[in-house]
Amino acid sequence: MDELMEKLDNAFSKNVFVRGRLNSSVEPKSDKDLIRYVVKAMAMEACAEENKAVHRCMKQSWFSACSVKQREYWNCYRKATIRLRKEYGVYLDD
Repeated sequence: MDELMEKLDNAFSKNVFVRGRLNSSVEPKSDKDLIRYVVKAMAMEACAEENKAVHRCMKQSWFSACSVKQREYWNCYRKATIRLRKEYGVYLDD
């Protein structure tokens, strides 16, 4: 929980996450919304290597040639998001 609180403090000190994008002029509708966006950001951070691999592939090859790398990234992101939502008790359908 300390890691989540640190991420929340960091988000508030810079900008506020709104609809998946940073926007310093709009506050989230609830604390739960902010936590959801921070959890998504943490999942993206956890899968940074897979994301870099997709970007490298796309710079060097055709889009369809990168489908394996894309699948690896999205599988990582999905698993990380599910794990983090369970860990912090944040569900998208709340």
